[in-house]
Amino acid sequence: MIERLENEVNMLNRHRQVLTMVINREPIGIVTMSDETGYPHHKIRYSLRVLEEENLIEPSSQGAMTTGETAAFVDQLDSKLDEINSRLTEIKLNTQWAVKAGNRNWDCDLIHTQSSVVITAKNLRQQWNLFIANIALG
Repeated sequence: MIERLENEVNMLNRHRQVLTMVINREPIGIVTMSDETGYPHHKIRYSLRVLEEENLIEPSSQGAMTTGETAAFVDQLDSKLDEINSRLTEIKLNTQWAVKAGNRNWDCDLIHTQSSVVITAKNLRQQWNLFIANIALG
């Protein structure tokens, strides 16, 4: 679940990089973008197609160019990203939580870092086995 979200964020970032290159250097072609970003041609081509479907760029014989809708999109981008960030913040786990495993609680502390969440627990293996057993018994 989280891996899919990470993949989408990475792809969105690539689309943003491609759009930024088009804005700053239009007209610009796939080969130039690929060489400068390090992304393979097919990934640049996909980003260009997505941006074209959103009417943010258009193809030309010299390369990709912005459209009349590009500036408005860029103006709104930061506020839209802030909204999404707020929604993600709302779904974060609390700093303390417990999962019922049979008659015992699996008490864990979550340590939040910038890149990941580290879970520490007393007797983690034993509690995990009880949790799995409880699921198996239904």
